[in-house]
Amino acid sequence: MPIGAFALRFNNARLEKLTNRVMCLAGIALVLLFMRLAVGLLIPSHLMQEFHSQTDGFTAPGLTIGLPGLALMFGLIVPVCGYCGAKYNNRLAVGFFAWCNCLIGCLQVLLLILCILGLLAMGSVVERCKPGEAHRDVDLLHACNEIMQGCKYMKSSNFDLAKYEGCYDYMSSEMSPVMGFLGLCAALSCCVGCLAFGSCCWGRELHSAMDYQELCIESSDDA
Repeated sequence: MPIGAFALRFNNARLEKLTNRVMCLAGIALVLLFMRLAVGLLIPSHLMQEFHSQTDGFTAPGLTIGLPGLALMFGLIVPVCGYCGAKYNNRLAVGFFAWCNCLIGCLQVLLLILCILGLLAMGSVVERCKPGEAHRDVDLLHACNEIMQGCKYMKSSNFDLAKYEGCYDYMSSEMSPVMGFLGLCAALSCCVGCLAFGSCCWGRELHSAMDYQELCIESSDDA
């Protein structure tokens, strides 16, 4: 009777492999969850405060601590269900883990597409709205002027936001960290998406196997 890496005893090697995979994937998901939380907390708050500097009710601590904390609380549910479901033969928990990961994988694909579109759009604005380039095309200049209208909602002591050139320089300086953040989000989405689809596949396979027999006979915790 095979004994798994988590000191669990199984009916056969295939079921041992499936259970261990689900438990390992759930553990990796927890690590990635804490990594994403750390990234969210380390993002400079001024990136958001610049757009809300004229809003009296804006509170940075609520966004930088409250929302990530809430996301962490809900994010823990899925990997914990996968780990405990695989270890304690809970078919409902494993099914919840598998189908939630299918949804998470699809959402990560959507997020990846949005990040790529955001990077392309910002790169296009920085490249095509340069003061020397934009004035060569009337339609392009009109479109860039519409974008630069956003400067009237912002404040800066280093740039003259009343002028096109100053607004462009300010926008360019603010877009650089945002583009870096979007690139990091895209990379994390790829990792999380691959993990989610793998969890979905092996979770569903383990869920189906639970229809026929009990996977884990006993564990060292039972002793």
